[in-house]
Amino acid sequence: MDGATIGITAARRADEQASIVRALGGVPVIGSSIDCDQPADDELVEAQLAAAMDAAPQFVIVMTGIGARHTLAVAERTGHERALRALLEDASVVARGAKARNTMRRLGLRVDLLADPPSSAGLRLLLEDLPVRGRPVLVICSGPGDDPIVAELRSAGAVVQTIHPYAIDLPADAEPAIALAQMARDGAIDAITFTSANAVNGLMAAMERSGLDVAQPHTSVLVTAVGPVTRDALLAHGWRVDVEPDTPRMGAMYQALAARLHDAGGTVHNTSSPTGSTD
Repeated sequence: MDGATIGITAARRADEQASIVRALGGVPVIGSSIDCDQPADDELVEAQLAAAMDAAPQFVIVMTGIGARHTLAVAERTGHERALRALLEDASVVARGAKARNTMRRLGLRVDLLADPPSSAGLRLLLEDLPVRGRPVLVICSGPGDDPIVAELRSAGAVVQTIHPYAIDLPADAEPAIALAQMARDGAIDAITFTSANAVNGLMAAMERSGLDVAQPHTSVLVTAVGPVTRDALLAHGWRVDVEPDTPRMGAMYQALAARLHDAGGTVHNTSSPTGSTD
């Protein structure tokens, strides 16, 4: 990366991404735009659990480990733990990626199938071979909104129930995200990276709340998306996408960005981090 300054909007794996940037010769600037670990309201999740148990799903898709953990915690608090565990024992359980699978195992829950790579595309390929038409399917989602796989399952004829066990909101301190957005608008960084649609939506919300114009970043800043879902979120907000890897993985994204910066001659901006967030 030849010393290029790279903005990181992620929250959960921001430190890991910063380490990758450094290893590739870049300077990371962290401005996490979401807080993705807040559990949803128990009453809401309990109602979704009740609907799921009434449907007796034959397939259960677990999108994230955090979602699995929050769902089981709500079941424990509301007296539905035994019923939820029985539901999962009776169904074929699909995990999107090793992190979701490992969390399920730590909770004493079985996983039958693993989507690898842990992406919408990997999950889609796996589900193509499952007989979901006319069958009840439960999706434990990755945030307050439906994941794209929900609409795809319904289009395939599945009868889909969803659980939304955790909320996604701006971090308690949104100043680093706002400062990073301003740097992108001013051309004070070389690239800004997004590893989820939630991070995109969070950054736009932070900009709106702070009065920043939600418009294209400076033309010199490479807008980088990890994969098609994240790319579509950026395009929906009117932002362009300059870099996207062939494989929707975090490491591949940074390798693709490093190659693009090298090909471009590595224009470098030496900047200070927003509110001391360079990691």
